[in-house]
Amino acid sequence: MTALRYLTLFALLSFACSKSPKQLTLLSPQSSGVDFTNAIDEKSVNILDYVNMYNGSGVAVADFNNDGFQDIVFGGNMVSSQLYLNTGNSNKPAFKAIDERSGFATNKWVNGVTTVDINQDGLVDIYCSVANGKGSDRGNLLFINEGVNESGIPTFRESAKPYGIADTTHTIQSAFFDYDLDGDLDLFMIVNYPVGYLDAEANRIVALKKIGDRNRTDRLYRNDGISTAGHPTFTEVSTEAGITLEGYSLGLAITDINDDQYPDIYVANDYVTNDIFYINNGDGTFTDNIRSLVNHTSYSSMGIDIADANNDGLQDILVVDMLPEKDDKMKLMYAASHNISHEFMQKSNYVDQYFRNTLQLNNGTNRGFSEIGQMAGVFRTNWSWSALMPDIDMDGWRDVFITNGFTKDVNDLDFINYQTSSSPFERQGFDGASYVESLEDQQGIHLPNYIFRNEQDLTYSNQSASWGFEDASYSNGASYADLDNDGDLDLVISNINAPAFVYQNNTSANWVEIELHGEKPNLRAIGAKVSFACSAGIQSHENYLTRGFMSAISPVMHFGVGTDTLIRDVTIRWPDVSFQTYPELSVNKKHHIYKEASPPPTPKTTTQPILDKAPDQLILAKHDENYFNDFDHQRLLPHKLSQAGPCLAVGDANGDGLEDVYMGGSKGFPGQLLLNEGSSFRPMPLPDSEPYEDGASLWLDVDGDNDLDLYVASGGVAYGKKSRYYEDRLYLNEGSDFVRYNGQLPSVNTSAVVAADFDQDGDLDLFVGGASKPNEYPLSHESYLLINESTAEAVNFIIEPLGTLGIIKSALWSDYNNDGWEDLFVVGEYTPIIVFKNEAGALLRNKDIHLPDQTGMWNSITSTDIDQDGDMDYVLGNMGLNSRYKASASEPLRLYAKDFDENGEIDPIMTQIRDGREVPTHLRDDLIRQLVKLKKRVKTYEAYAHATIQDLFPEESLNDALVLTCTYLQNALLINDGQSGFTLEALPNHAQVGPVYGSLAENLSGNPHNEVALIGNSFAQEIFSGWQDAFTGTVIRRTDSKSYETSTANKSGLYLRGDAKALVKLTMPDQRLLVLASQNNDSLKSHLTSSKFEKIIHAKPLESVAIINYKNGKTERRELPYGSGYFSQSSRTIAATSHVAKVTFYQAGKPTRTLRFD
Repeated sequence: MTALRYLTLFALLSFACSKSPKQLTLLSPQSSGVDFTNAIDEKSVNILDYVNMYNGSGVAVADFNNDGFQDIVFGGNMVSSQLYLNTGNSNKPAFKAIDERSGFATNKWVNGVTTVDINQDGLVDIYCSVANGKGSDRGNLLFINEGVNESGIPTFRESAKPYGIADTTHTIQSAFFDYDLDGDLDLFMIVNYPVGYLDAEANRIVALKKIGDRNRTDRLYRNDGISTAGHPTFTEVSTEAGITLEGYSLGLAITDINDDQYPDIYVANDYVTNDIFYINNGDGTFTDNIRSLVNHTSYSSMGIDIADANNDGLQDILVVDMLPEKDDKMKLMYAASHNISHEFMQKSNYVDQYFRNTLQLNNGTNRGFSEIGQMAGVFRTNWSWSALMPDIDMDGWRDVFITNGFTKDVNDLDFINYQTSSSPFERQGFDGASYVESLEDQQGIHLPNYIFRNEQDLTYSNQSASWGFEDASYSNGASYADLDNDGDLDLVISNINAPAFVYQNNTSANWVEIELHGEKPNLRAIGAKVSFACSAGIQSHENYLTRGFMSAISPVMHFGVGTDTLIRDVTIRWPDVSFQTYPELSVNKKHHIYKEASPPPTPKTTTQPILDKAPDQLILAKHDENYFNDFDHQRLLPHKLSQAGPCLAVGDANGDGLEDVYMGGSKGFPGQLLLNEGSSFRPMPLPDSEPYEDGASLWLDVDGDNDLDLYVASGGVAYGKKSRYYEDRLYLNEGSDFVRYNGQLPSVNTSAVVAADFDQDGDLDLFVGGASKPNEYPLSHESYLLINESTAEAVNFIIEPLGTLGIIKSALWSDYNNDGWEDLFVVGEYTPIIVFKNEAGALLRNKDIHLPDQTGMWNSITSTDIDQDGDMDYVLGNMGLNSRYKASASEPLRLYAKDFDENGEIDPIMTQIRDGREVPTHLRDDLIRQLVKLKKRVKTYEAYAHATIQDLFPEESLNDALVLTCTYLQNALLINDGQSGFTLEALPNHAQVGPVYGSLAENLSGNPHNEVALIGNSFAQEIFSGWQDAFTGTVIRRTDSKSYETSTANKSGLYLRGDAKALVKLTMPDQRLLVLASQNNDSLKSHLTSSKFEKIIHAKPLESVAIINYKNGKTERRELPYGSGYFSQSSRTIAATSHVAKVTFYQAGKPTRTLRFD
């Protein structure tokens, strides 16, 4: 048996050795020599004494003995901090511990560790941030490097007091940087004054103070230069510099975010306190601009890194939080979606905060950020601490590395409920001694760390296990560097109650290292920025060392470059704002670059954006949304239904040759008719419109009297089911005024309105889409066809119900098969793409047409011949991919609707597939408040966490429920093959960062290719999911048979941060197009095309198609619809450029006129 055992073991080892090593190899303490354990003695301290006791400590990497190899220093909480010297092994990272005889040892609670050559002697010093303790016992520590002794060991002398930086304010981490650009290094430190555990204070929403409690404000120390003692001294200047805002700070990063040469400061704050983004004013002061730069942040913000995630030369921001990856763990941590608290926070001027990691994508200087963490796939990594963005696989794209873990799962809701019968943030009924005793048996959050590969398309794939992160730990601080000088980045992680991790990187791709050598008093060029071009795009790095969580990286800059053999256009911007450039540098080499005088690089030529911001005085109009809390009526709604508008409709209302605009209103805030006066717009009221909530609207000549009448759908959910304020309205144009039509029109909650002469009898007929029944979501009203039988003497419609098609968001009349008869496309929430084929005036649903078998959360549809093949393709606005929801044919989203508890109310229950199980998306308390009877079935949070929808409801209860399914969330193009067949093509990920609502197909740039402008966002989502606010708009065009180009805000000029809805064009007297975008509860945004057009041709009332022939031989089919996109009606015009040879217009499939251009 013994022989067999050894033979088996030998076989297993042989098999293991035959496999290629993983990306990262965890070295044992015996192999690496790193045996540091940040041990916490839970018998001498507990979480009630010190709430931050499980936060761990940091790690920094630097070359302390100038031997060319990177060394490691660990901070210690209840043990001494420890320095490890690199032994210079080129085969693997190897270290030896340096004992306290070096002078480096601590007996305080050290949190953060960072490095600096503070006295500019060419030796790296160590600065430790200290908390806990009393008075001077928690003073920060500065260890001055005095060089190596006769044994080659660096020696240190603690000198924080003489330097003036022995701060005693519960410091978490510190960073050295030159904030005033006077050449020397100043010091910023973040503070986390501990509160009592389970104390309500940390999460209490209070009036924000401009001048906060000194115990809870961060610190700025100015370097006053060399003192009489022969070394720098520092003076605290926090208040006069504007560093006055309170917070529970955990993360710190320095960056020049607005590219004005002055370094700015990002502070990540725990609990409800806002993150702070101190922007450097350049005069020694800072201003917090967090609200103007980001739409939302993490709630429990912890570690942070700032780096370029997508190789566009801009710095992006990653902040981590506590959201569990697994659905069951998430439901054990979070009880309910706090919509009311969110409203209170907004009224109190807090930044929106959500319980998840956030990845803020930089939109360009002064354009703020778009938060894309959910689409990127990095938003849930459990109780996370460090966030770093090194290029682990060396392909030229920065990956994401996150540490996580907590020694006791103190947020387990069942554990909290067991300990106290009241809120976990109150003390009633709370026994501290009993709590501490119970905590001893409480399990920890003991999981492997995370590493994500950058997939080069704004998404990341979880490679944790496949790259070598398999060991569970309680990890906190972390750093990275090339520890064995083999050209790749190795990792160092500090753990609680376990030896630190040292991971050796096994990558063999090409690399470049750059070590900058500045001048005194900044020898290591802290604050310099390096950028260069390579096949992966533009790589850049700012030389700031404090990153992640309580940690610091090496000043040696490291870049992976894949298979590139050189890097090009290398630019160094030194801290004094001088520049140094190199045409190219070789790879697989460490470049030592010494500061030299050099002229600045030649500024890059900038191209004119497609759209220019219109003058502010051109159109001044704002939409106001009436307050209505939908969640008071249906707690389980995935989103509000009451803030769908406003609509925009373009037409010449007064016959003066200028196109006017109608902007929809809300209950109590009537819609506005904006009359075009050439250089501005004048508002004009409409009769009897104030009580209504407008859906879509449409200009059309209903009665054939050659002027435009206005149809307005009435919607919303603010009234009772049978309210007269759901009746649609038709305003008849009487020349000098509008008179409301008093005949019968649909009188239910309606949404989309579009028109066409579908029966070819010479007048315009209407489709009116049914929306959700008020307070009965997702039940929907019928949709209608209004067949126009009007004459000049009398308006008359034949109203034909088309059945219940779903919650309709958009519709479009479009001739998809080029037979001269306009077909009807209808899309909505949880609907398939519905097409009524028009056979000589008869509408037949989905006849002889092959559509994708996908259902979506469709918001809009717009026709465009995107591939210029002579038939119509369609842009479909959907939810996008930047949400917590995922959907596919194999793992759909479902919505079950029924009066489950038989109380007369519809209960909508949304589910998703997680780990192969169909589970509710709702948190337990939200579901129980809607369905009280379920409390008996899921008595604990753990029971609910493991419950499927089938566990919650008997099979017979689900059998007769309405079940809606969503299998596709991407914003997409529906490509027409010309043979009545269609395929869906997802748009690039830049167009997936939020829901798309408004869409406009037009050659906005004037070039001979079709472009589509897109806008969107949704500020209506329930708050645990959070508002979808990342989409700032884009312009897309097709570059080849299956590739699309999306324009950033800098290229397109289109930039909207609000809750954007309708998007339309209208013509201006100077031959430019005015592009208008509406925003819910916000101002209209207007842009003018940069290009002027040769001629703008208006379609005649019944012309529906134009064929555009370009001089390059290409042909494009353009439709001229009455209504398209989302709640939008654009000018029915063709804007011809110098590229156009001729334009032919068609009515009912027959040419009506041709215009030729020389």
